[in-house]
Amino acid sequence: MRLSKQLGQKLFEAYQELFQAVENGIGTDTFFQLRERFRALQTEIHENEEQQEALHSIRQKAQETFTDEDIEVDDDAVVSESEEGAFVEAWVWIPDND
Repeated sequence: MRLSKQLGQKLFEAYQELFQAVENGIGTDTFFQLRERFRALQTEIHENEEQQEALHSIRQKAQETFTDEDIEVDDDAVVSESEEGAFVEAWVWIPDND
């Protein structure tokens, strides 16, 4: 599973807060706050996973449609979606003699 940078940062911060709470002794209020925070992150991770699957499908379509010896689309290419389609980052080969 691949997480967005922003979601990864949120998860890292929540774990830091959890570890600090464990070191300091978790009180009831802190426990319930952390539990809700991790439940919200779990939902966000699930939504992120669905979004990443959709982006993967777009990249695959670009690879199937445009990849040849002069154009290459990476598995982790940047995708910019719009209402009518998407732009997908690609490499274009320019030989030295041109």
